[in-house]
Amino acid sequence: MDKESSAWIRNRGWSRWLAAALIALCGAWVYWPALNRVFAGDQIAYFLELDGGTSLASGLRLIDYPAVRQHEKGDEVLYRPLTHLGLALENAAFGRDFRRWNLASLVLHLGVACLLFGVLWSIRRTPLALAGALWFVLLPSNFELVSWNHLGVYMLGYGLLLAALRAARELGEDGAGARWLWIHGITMTGAMLVHEIAVVAAIGSAAFVAWSRWKKPRTNWKSLAVAGGAPLLIYAVLYGFHVARCERFLWVDPHAAASSWAGLASLPPLLGQWAQRILLPGHSMLGVRAFWRSGWLPPSGDWAWGTWGAGVLWLGLLACLWRGLARRRLKEAWPFGALLALLILSYAAMNGLGRSNAMAIAYYAYFPALFGCVLLYSLFDFSRLGRRAQPLALACLLLLAALNGWHTRRISEQVREANRSAAQFHGWLEQAVRPWLGEPGFTFAVEGVPPELDIQGPVRVGYPDEGRTVTKTLLQCLYGRHYDRAAPAETFVFPGFGAFPP
Repeated sequence: MDKESSAWIRNRGWSRWLAAALIALCGAWVYWPALNRVFAGDQIAYFLELDGGTSLASGLRLIDYPAVRQHEKGDEVLYRPLTHLGLALENAAFGRDFRRWNLASLVLHLGVACLLFGVLWSIRRTPLALAGALWFVLLPSNFELVSWNHLGVYMLGYGLLLAALRAARELGEDGAGARWLWIHGITMTGAMLVHEIAVVAAIGSAAFVAWSRWKKPRTNWKSLAVAGGAPLLIYAVLYGFHVARCERFLWVDPHAAASSWAGLASLPPLLGQWAQRILLPGHSMLGVRAFWRSGWLPPSGDWAWGTWGAGVLWLGLLACLWRGLARRRLKEAWPFGALLALLILSYAAMNGLGRSNAMAIAYYAYFPALFGCVLLYSLFDFSRLGRRAQPLALACLLLLAALNGWHTRRISEQVREANRSAAQFHGWLEQAVRPWLGEPGFTFAVEGVPPELDIQGPVRVGYPDEGRTVTKTLLQCLYGRHYDRAAPAETFVFPGFGAFPP
């Protein structure tokens, strides 16, 4: 770290704990109103598979979810057991209390942001590391993944992958201790069991470490081979068991997946849209309503000034940091930067080929925002910046973070209003029935339910091409065998919205 930056930090008493507290406070403030978001989309489908079960055993039965699910089957090529272990643990701990699910996801997001600060700090100890983490934790483009209770474990997987890549970076340097071998092996294995993008990362990080250590003396190639190969071997063995359990492993729903040519053609616009929505808050408008996943909306006219303001701040930040793009620094940073760029491109390819509507799915932008932040930060030599350039760059980045935070807070408040009635009803119902769910044979019905809060619709049984459907209500999906309108053991009467404080 350069002397000016060191003095700047030391004289103001910065510490990692203070930085983590600031990140957590800012992130909690912008997301707190959205904690009343009720269950939506795939989370309801997951509860349907549980059939009302709230024990850990009922969730562990679904740990190989693509192979064992009975409704809306498909995607059997995916294998994410740690994701579904996380869902099983949350189901056992939280039941149908959506606020606790949402709080757990928020805590994971705050943890990832704090870990991001640690990674940036390890690359170069400057105040911009904290500013970058604050910018990330407040990003509107992250909102859907953070607020949608179903995929909170994804953030755990991305955090594990971030830790594994930091370990790989340390292993590429002289004097790396044995603890980095363990950190890399454990975190990379965990990341692969959450999301398959980590399989690409495991191969890429092994190549990165080999390249970095190729001509360096005292390299323990045997230990490096174990640290890089063990996660892949473990994953391959477990994946083999998964394949043996699948009925139609390579079956693809033609309505859900894109063709090869269409998927590849979608990559440039997909990457372009991610960049716009990450960098410019005006391109991150989300449509929100109860029981549905959020989706992108066109930029609104009243937010155009925010888009222009963000653009001006990015130009100012680039002008301040321009001298830091030194040839020597780029020569040192390009192998690690290439690894990060490869991951972002691979992630885009996976989603572009796997989903025909990838550009409409809001939570995909979280991954490129996280690893793109590390990529950009690693390219600059901050010691080359002038005396005024670094404070000005810090000011630009903090203003961008504040702009993002204001916009994300607005979205959170919209979510709170859109979910207010649904949250009151489903919160009341969960509190009423939760003490009874452990009773053998307990069933219940509810009187006075507004029809818009117990929506119903067709659910496909088996694979979509089999043409079998059943009609389910929302309460049937959430509570399964415990919900019996015909012959309930207990009937609860909803007191109406007037019984709740405004």
